[in-house]
Amino acid sequence: MISKTFKPRQVTRKVGSLVILREGRSDPHDTEWDVTLGILAEHRHEIDQIKVLVLSDGGGPTQAQRKRLERTLEGKPIRVAVVSDSMKVRFICSSVALFTSNLSSFKVSEMKDAYAWLNLTAEERQLAQQNIAAMRDLVE
Repeated sequence: MISKTFKPRQVTRKVGSLVILREGRSDPHDTEWDVTLGILAEHRHEIDQIKVLVLSDGGGPTQAQRKRLERTLEGKPIRVAVVSDSMKVRFICSSVALFTSNLSSFKVSEMKDAYAWLNLTAEERQLAQQNIAAMRDLVE
């Protein structure tokens, strides 16, 4: 019997006040999305201080997952930068922006602009870069 190891479609990390989502080419499984929602729910009392950086190769939350995100946020603002060259991801961003207005999308070549949008300090930028590099090969 041949055993194949499957990589996740999404990996989420919380580093200080920054939540980093690394999404692959496919939409995340519900269990992977649950991790993200769990982090946001756990920090709901300080959600206005949380910054979210999403890097996607084309995957993103499904319509049902976006609805669950909306319920988790409970109308509270959260600052989100989505970095992707995928048109599909930009469409997803426009639908999420209907319930969270502090969302902006950027091309991969505009990563510095995404950091600026999130108001990351030099230390936070360095931590983000380190974590992004470590997460790069974790998703399919």
